[in-house]
Amino acid sequence: MSSEPKKSVDLKTVAIGAAAVGAAVFVGAAVLRLLRKGQTSTRSTASNPTAAKAALASNVSLNEAVTALKDQFTLSPAKLEEIKNEFLSEMAAGLEKDGLALKMIPTFVTRLPQGHETVTIYALDIGGSNLRVIRDRLSGNGKIVQEKVVKKTIPDAIQKSDADQLFDFVADAIAEAMVGDDGKEKSLGFTFSFPVSQTALASGTLIKWTKGFTAAGVENNDVVALLDKALKRKGVDATVAALANDTTGTMMAGAYQSPGSDCCVGLILGTGSNACYVEKIENVKKWKGDPPASGLMAINIEWGNFDSEKRQVLPLTEFDKMLDKQSPNYGAQLYEKLMSGMYLGEIVRLVIKQLQARNLLFSGAESNSLDRPYAFETAFLSQIVADNTPDLHETLSLLRNIDVQNSTLAERQALKEIANAVGVRAARLAGVGIAAVVTKMGKDKTGCSVAVDGSVYEHFPGFRASLQVTLASILGHNKVHMVLTKDGSGNGAAVIAAVH
Repeated sequence: MSSEPKKSVDLKTVAIGAAAVGAAVFVGAAVLRLLRKGQTSTRSTASNPTAAKAALASNVSLNEAVTALKDQFTLSPAKLEEIKNEFLSEMAAGLEKDGLALKMIPTFVTRLPQGHETVTIYALDIGGSNLRVIRDRLSGNGKIVQEKVVKKTIPDAIQKSDADQLFDFVADAIAEAMVGDDGKEKSLGFTFSFPVSQTALASGTLIKWTKGFTAAGVENNDVVALLDKALKRKGVDATVAALANDTTGTMMAGAYQSPGSDCCVGLILGTGSNACYVEKIENVKKWKGDPPASGLMAINIEWGNFDSEKRQVLPLTEFDKMLDKQSPNYGAQLYEKLMSGMYLGEIVRLVIKQLQARNLLFSGAESNSLDRPYAFETAFLSQIVADNTPDLHETLSLLRNIDVQNSTLAERQALKEIANAVGVRAARLAGVGIAAVVTKMGKDKTGCSVAVDGSVYEHFPGFRASLQVTLASILGHNKVHMVLTKDGSGNGAAVIAAVH
């Protein structure tokens, strides 16, 4: 995953309730309108950035400014097709050689589960500052029971310490989870959601720390070997049987829990975003080892970096460019920056600040909260889009909580339209990425299932509907089924260890 500002985005705390249903209709209808508009309009400023900029710069009303902004965030069918084709090109290039925008990393996962496997096994999930150790029981019939879960927050000092201190902390958590489970040596599936160059099913070298971690002695070293050493130091009788990232884990958990569904794609749409899929080994030209017996290889796309080198097809608005320039990983992860939970709120904050500066929003009043980068969380967008009260009272309360004390109904309606436009664009960009992956697999006609996890997909109002409408518009059918696979990153590591 990407290098990100150190911040968590938890959309689960947003109370959507029944309002989300109305929001889904609102967003879905918006997508259909945007599709029709993209097919028929010859004057849209979405295809004319100069016109959009002129409209925003001139002395216009709030409604006119919002219309111009929405045009900037609109993706026409022609643009979606262009993005899909470039995605396919970058995927093929990444399968040929390393060092390109899309890393296309072989995961050494060569078999999908059948759903009837039975075993009790442990999973270690390190997705960032939160660590979990889970004892999973795969009971067959696609059922996974979490018999025990130990959760820890990795202290900032440990994140910035060294390899021994970090993995000793992890080993202590594993030991706590295994208390009372005596007997034979325990197998462990290890989900490690950082950029890793995998060299075997249970071996991988950390390429670069992200998410605020800087522990010395981990980069360019095998994280499984480091964990094994810590387990021995702590006297923990466990062996890592498989290493995976959260996307591969989600795909494997989805395949286990939905037997017979042809689940062969994994997708994360949360704080960050990534995808994986099952590729024929003969298409992985850079593969140097013996071909697996199955003839298949799960590929970790690391898709957040799509178009980051060429910068030729992603429709970057001035706000996207500002966000990228101010980010700690300038020039990288552009695709992720347009659609993941880490960044959607920041895009809207930058829009608000421009409208405030032009005295078009909130009477030009300043807000200290709005001055801070990443202070306007994606969870706020979710709440705003879900607000169907007559006077948008929930949005009014939210604004007051961030020091915007005075707002008119027209201003709140404008904010809702902007939040919706940013969310719809994110869903459509995710949809075109999945369309490209399915096409690469040759399943663009027959369809398949996609296991998906993440707070943006699960909790952003209307996101699922928008993504599905986009997929159908590109592929011409609804045969690609999105399957919400909660806690896939944790359960999936156990499934991988069990299957292999």
